[in-house]
Amino acid sequence: MTESTTTTTDNTTNETVASLRNVSVTLGDHDILTGVDLDIFKGEMLGIIGGNGTGKSTLLKLLVGLLRPSSGDVTVFDETPDRPRVLHRIGSAIDEPALYPWMSGRSVIKTVLDLRGERAGNTPKVLLDKFGLGDAGRKPVSRYSQGMKKRLALAVAAIGEPDLVLLDEPTNALDPEARADINAWLAELRANGTTIVLITHRVSEAETCDRLLRLVGDGTIAQGASTDLHDT
Repeated sequence: MTESTTTTTDNTTNETVASLRNVSVTLGDHDILTGVDLDIFKGEMLGIIGGNGTGKSTLLKLLVGLLRPSSGDVTVFDETPDRPRVLHRIGSAIDEPALYPWMSGRSVIKTVLDLRGERAGNTPKVLLDKFGLGDAGRKPVSRYSQGMKKRLALAVAAIGEPDLVLLDEPTNALDPEARADINAWLAELRANGTTIVLITHRVSEAETCDRLLRLVGDGTIAQGASTDLHDT
């Protein structure tokens, strides 16, 4: 079931970055997603809303190759999303941050930078400062608050100036100042033509999206303009 009304920014194009075709995901005897068809366009910010257990995080995991569909096809940049050259173009922060508690924030970012072979401009200091962790870079992650862990996960997602960014409630657990910083980062990404897919429960975030995708309890989707959030 799809009802599509789309509002677009100047940077949104008709070029498809990712697509799902008749995608279903079944875990045990529970249908998480059922027959989902979706195109995600270059430069748009797509918001995902819905109740608990409706498959929001599942959809992001499909797009980053962490989960395979039970049936149907998922393509990202015209390939399956688990290919290294595809993953190199994706930045993601999904579910609880998977961070190393014994490492410092600086070491976490440096490790990812080294693994990905990113250019020198993406230094740990630049990324830590950008996400408000400049004074905490040498602290072990085990001493970080939940909000600090969230910011570190977002800093990791920003590595390499990705073409597609996938975020699970990016401003959850953040104070107003930190939320403003993240929203400024999202605006910067949009201005650069980056495609963003994010899960959100915040009306203020949803209203800035070009489209909203509402996941409902039977594993299907309904799409609409961002103003539709007020009807949920």
